Amino acid sequence: MSRQFSLIIDGAAVAGTRHLSGAESGHRGPLCRLSVCVGGAARSGRECSTAGVPAVADSSDQERQAALHAIAERIEANAPELAELVVRQGKPMPLAQMEVEAAISWTRYTAELEVLSSDRGERHQEY
Repeated sequence: MSRQFSLIIDGAAVAGTRHLSGAESGHRGPLCRLSVCVGGAARSGRECSTAGVPAVADSSDQERQAALHAIAERIEANAPELAELVVRQGKPMPLAQMEVEAAISWTRYTAELEVLSSDRGERHQEY
């Protein structure tokens, strides 16, 4: 049984697949089928992915930190349900719980990163 996955752009499924070949590694036939996004859908995806950038760029460090901490708290409050979703994708519960805990930790870590400004006025995080 072959499962078909779609890309989601602005809340809508976008169909399109390509086969990934393993010929360079000596594998015969396609390794897997990948969802792809081309043409207008690709432009739409880029537009959707950057739509929130101005709001984030104009926020203060304190606002960004508060938002990320709120996200981490929301993940933590819903950790059991999120772990169940990961289990449905095939991971054992202990690994699913670790994955959710990692998401919480990474979100909190990211919240504490210092956002620096370049001499051109661009902001970036220092890792």
